[in-house]
Amino acid sequence: MDSGKNILIAPRHKIFLRFIDVPSMDDAEIKSMAALQAIKEVPFLREEITVSYRNLGVFRSGFSSIMLAIAKKDMISDMTKKNKIYSAAPESIRLETELLYLLLCKKGIINEKGVDLVISIGKDYSELMIIDKTRPVFSRSFKNSGRFSQEVNYSVMAYKKDRNAKDPDGVKIVRRPDIDIEGLTHVIEKNFTVPVNFYELKEDLSREDLPAQIDLVPAEIAERNSMMLRKKELAFTYLLAGFAVLLSVIFTYFKIYQKQGILDVMSLRLEAVEPHVNILEDCLRRVSFFEEEQRRTGILTRIIAVSYDTGLRDISLSDFGYNGGENFYFKGTAGEMSVILAFVKRLNETGYFDLVEIKQATKGIVRGEERTGFDIQGMIKI
Repeated sequence: MDSGKNILIAPRHKIFLRFIDVPSMDDAEIKSMAALQAIKEVPFLREEITVSYRNLGVFRSGFSSIMLAIAKKDMISDMTKKNKIYSAAPESIRLETELLYLLLCKKGIINEKGVDLVISIGKDYSELMIIDKTRPVFSRSFKNSGRFSQEVNYSVMAYKKDRNAKDPDGVKIVRRPDIDIEGLTHVIEKNFTVPVNFYELKEDLSREDLPAQIDLVPAEIAERNSMMLRKKELAFTYLLAGFAVLLSVIFTYFKIYQKQGILDVMSLRLEAVEPHVNILEDCLRRVSFFEEEQRRTGILTRIIAVSYDTGLRDISLSDFGYNGGENFYFKGTAGEMSVILAFVKRLNETGYFDLVEIKQATKGIVRGEERTGFDIQGMIKI
């Protein structure tokens, strides 16, 4: 993580967090499955949330474990407005849980061969996290109050509802230097039969060099940040080209003036400036090209958003993409052919395509269930 960037940290109690296994090891498929799973986890529309995840690795054959983070865009907007350090939109919004987990691993606090129960005590909220051999498997946040012990016990009970839950081998209590836990130390130690250790974390999570993967910046803000960066780069290139032209003209003028009369100088100045004018024209063409690419990117982003929000539960997208020309393709499976036809109709109704057609539809058995695989292509109105 770049400490020089405009980075915000989302606290755990404001984020929906799930630890799930998805049946794929392909990055593109995992991303698609994470987005579809997020819609099932929360009672909000796809347009109302932003989704990100951390790939924790493969712990059983054919499945990838992920830490799935879901945030309401309204909450992200409120965080951005309350951010007093930067006036611009944040470049990254990181999850406090992921950063804490990475910092504990970096400092060697996590037991690599056992199960740790970690309690991070904050000013207003605390978080209980279970880490199994450096792999986080559970997290719950709760408000600090006189019911601290009850909240901890409730969190442990919620974790043990999973039949595969393992008993912790040790308890790690972490806090910042400005958090006083003197009154809780005895209560915490009395609550557990396994060893309890206390740690003080002085590091600033936003400035640590941690390999975070979760970024909750909404797609539209990320796209706007990217466009602004490209415009700055183009403006800088244009400025350098203009400065080079100016220096070249001045240098040429004085060199020629020393050798020839003023009429010859004027004539040769035009010849010297001409190639640099071509440079400026090339810069302008590049600006026009990037503006057109930004327009195309906006259309493609809206198509991807629509493909997630089909409202059809019995359909699974395994792949989609843009061929760089006029066609956008969708691949996946559905339980019935009628669902595929409904999906095609939904795509046609978006107004983004001149034509949407089914290129292929084949029935087959997928994980013991009869499914119809499909390949759909749409001609984009670009």
